[in-house]
Amino acid sequence: MLTATAENEAPSAFQALLERQVQTNNAPTPAKADGIAIGTLVHVNADGSQIQVQIPSLGLGPLPAVSMVTLGPQHLGQSLALGFEGANAHRPIVLGLMMLAQAPVQANEPTPEAASQAVRVTQNGRRVVVEAQTELELRCGEAVILLSEDGHIQIRGAYVTTHASASNRIRGGSVQIN
Repeated sequence: MLTATAENEAPSAFQALLERQVQTNNAPTPAKADGIAIGTLVHVNADGSQIQVQIPSLGLGPLPAVSMVTLGPQHLGQSLALGFEGANAHRPIVLGLMMLAQAPVQANEPTPEAASQAVRVTQNGRRVVVEAQTELELRCGEAVILLSEDGHIQIRGAYVTTHASASNRIRGGSVQIN
């Protein structure tokens, strides 16, 4: 293993990467970690060069991680979106910070605690299922996909395009065009 040339000199980023490689090679081979996991930032030094995360859904942590975003001590305890280098659960990559909207709760809206119980996310490595009690809305700018508990699906946007390499079928009890 490489060491710094002087005892008081901090190891370079290259040396830290080599040490991380040695540490993870000694770890037991984990199951494949396909997809994205939610983790928590548990350690970051002042300059953000050393990061550790915890991944409760995989029962792992704290683990050293690399990051695609700038992290500092002000982000400790915040939820993170994590990917995995080579699908190895012991090699997390911070993809970004999870942003939680803090909108005021209206009288007819459920509290955040009740809403979190009404939404369920399950995954098995091949499929992710997001379930909601009454409505599920995906929104990006002016584009919206809205699923309602009564079976209605709305797709709204300035332009809606469908592509198919085989047939593109529209089926229903009745079909209205324009």
